[in-house]
Amino acid sequence: MAVFTVANGGGNINAGATYVGGVAPTSADTIDFTATSGQLTVNIGFAIAGIDFTNYTDTLTMTTALTVNGNLTLVSAMTITGSAGLIIGATSTVTSNGKVFPNNVNFGGASIITFADAFECSGLLTVQAATGLTFNGANCSMGGLSVLANVTAGTSDFYIKSGTISGAGRIRNNIFFDTTTTVTISGTVSTDKNITYVTGSVTTTGSTLNIGNTIMSLDVNSVTWNNITTGVGGAGGVITLVSNLNCTGTFTNQNSTTFNGSTFNIGGSISTSTNGVCSGTTLFNINGTGTWSGTAAIKNNLTINTAGTITVSGSVSYSTGTLTYTAGTVTTTGSTLTIAASTTLNTSGITWNAITFTTNNSTITLLSDLVSIGSIIHANSGVITFNGFNFYIGGSITLSNHRVFNGTTKIIFNTSTSQTINVDNAYAGGIRNDLDINATGTVNIAWLSYGGGTLNYIAGTVIFSSYKTLAIVSSCTLNNVSGINWHNIAVANATVTLASDLICNGTFSVVIGASSIFNGNTLYLGGNITISSNSVSALTGTTNIIYNGTGTWTAAGAIKNNLTVNTSGTLTISGNVYYSTGTLTYTTGTVTVTSSTLNILGSSILSSTGINWNNVIIKTGTITLNSLLNINGTLTLASSSNVVFTGTSGFTVANLLCNTAGRTLTIKSSLTYTVNSSLILTGASGSKITITSNTTSSAFFNLNPAATQSVTNTNATWIDSSGGITIQSSLGTLSNTINWSLGQGSWWTMFNNQN
Repeated sequence: MAVFTVANGGGNINAGATYVGGVAPTSADTIDFTATSGQLTVNIGFAIAGIDFTNYTDTLTMTTALTVNGNLTLVSAMTITGSAGLIIGATSTVTSNGKVFPNNVNFGGASIITFADAFECSGLLTVQAATGLTFNGANCSMGGLSVLANVTAGTSDFYIKSGTISGAGRIRNNIFFDTTTTVTISGTVSTDKNITYVTGSVTTTGSTLNIGNTIMSLDVNSVTWNNITTGVGGAGGVITLVSNLNCTGTFTNQNSTTFNGSTFNIGGSISTSTNGVCSGTTLFNINGTGTWSGTAAIKNNLTINTAGTITVSGSVSYSTGTLTYTAGTVTTTGSTLTIAASTTLNTSGITWNAITFTTNNSTITLLSDLVSIGSIIHANSGVITFNGFNFYIGGSITLSNHRVFNGTTKIIFNTSTSQTINVDNAYAGGIRNDLDINATGTVNIAWLSYGGGTLNYIAGTVIFSSYKTLAIVSSCTLNNVSGINWHNIAVANATVTLASDLICNGTFSVVIGASSIFNGNTLYLGGNITISSNSVSALTGTTNIIYNGTGTWTAAGAIKNNLTVNTSGTLTISGNVYYSTGTLTYTTGTVTVTSSTLNILGSSILSSTGINWNNVIIKTGTITLNSLLNINGTLTLASSSNVVFTGTSGFTVANLLCNTAGRTLTIKSSLTYTVNSSLILTGASGSKITITSNTTSSAFFNLNPAATQSVTNTNATWIDSSGGITIQSSLGTLSNTINWSLGQGSWWTMFNNQN
């Protein structure tokens, strides 16, 4: 490679006479100048290995493009005329010495360009290197930028002074808009580095800014972008907004990107692709007209504050931040809002369509009422806590597989059409918030698991389908629910306060847990009664229960509420049923007791004339009979403590059995107690059974003449059995008895003992 010096006379770049020695350089040579070198004209397309204008004070005339495949050194004293540009075709160090190149510069086949000092070209800077180009060193200013293919990179900052930015390649150098005129963004421009606005006008009409998966900052508050696409090429980008970012077109996020700082004003549409999750501290402010679409979540705070219309299209997702509605028209027809994590919503003014909650064990904080007319679905597992204001649901609601809504928010089911409540047919889930049914349409209840708040019926037609069950899963208040004829009701270990009557036309069941408590008003049961809990207090409380339908009473545990049978139908008592503590009353209706046993577990009041019980077992306590107790089978005193009969009436039983040694049976004086078929009282020699009046006046205890008896080790006191056959006891003590006899060994003593 030789060095060719331009002679004092100068000339055309390809003429031998132009150079000292009279020979023109080839593309393998370099050109330099002295202080007395003459004018040089690039008269044809010409390529050299390098050019150094140091000491040059004359004029370079650019008639045609000059290709420099090496270093380029300009000098401030030189003059450049003509309109042709430079082509830097190889790795080069460019030194400007303060000289502005007035035309276009094209970086073609180079791989690394090093700016030894600040370089400026007034024309368009074009990058078309096929394998990408690295710009290092000082800053580069230009009158436009076109990156035709691949990428730029390096440490040099690009200052755009004027012209147009365009090209399919990606810019990975910092960009500064620093113009006294106008910079135009044309087509799609891609960058991975910082962009800063300094001064001037930037036009973006019809353009798209593509930002890759990079860490970068934007300080461009005075630029109004058209379209912006982020997350291009992959996930993991972090964009820091030093000032507000303004977009009037479509914002698209293709892959997970974090936005931090300031506000992102979106004046058009917003789209988050499948993987395009947005997160960070930046406030997204939708302030124009457009469409919100895309299934990936927005996690930034998001405000809708527009004079235009925002259309929510398809499924969109929001989570983590605060979603706020301030102003504007929001159309949600056919859409679904998916809430994917704990979120704050302040969207009164928006009527959402469907809302799906895919989060679990999260909190939704309402800063204003939440309104939906579509389907509400809890699609994940666990508990979602709603706190604050009201949640209006005008569509269906579905919770399943132990999923729970709870919190301080009141849920108001206000459908104007025909919608379904299907809330968890397992007793671990359900709605625990206050719940109002206030509909102008029809509410179809397939299954409603409820507890924890107040269930209040205000208006609407309520019908039942599918499982047809109200499952009460925790303590709650039921208010004004007498306007609903519930089908099935199941209660699981809860305290239920009835602020109004409760009507169940299907099966009423106590399913699990130690006990359930009903307090207040009246519970009307029109179907089956099923007590699955085996607790001695399975159902208790102050609520009066009135049976007024047709069905079967089966039980493993006891009812302690007052219970009245007042029906035009038939109540069938099946197997063992249990009652305790309250008042059991018969008013009217058919009661079938075949093969059943009524177990009285504690002090109770019975007023059941009209029911001929099959078997009755009394465990303990005081039994108050306010009407005659009729038993076609056996009355068994199987108590672990003494039994007292009191009230206004006695009993008539087929069989009376007590095999519990040491027990005392107290019956009321002046009342009559009759045994028609068999009497078996079996005490022990050291622990005798005692039958006694409650006063020092006789009670009437008669054994039918056709009855059999086996009475051993039994005492009797103030008992008059003169209305039947003599009752014979062995090894007992008789005091003030009539028609009793006492025998010992192989003989009997018959007597009347009266005082």
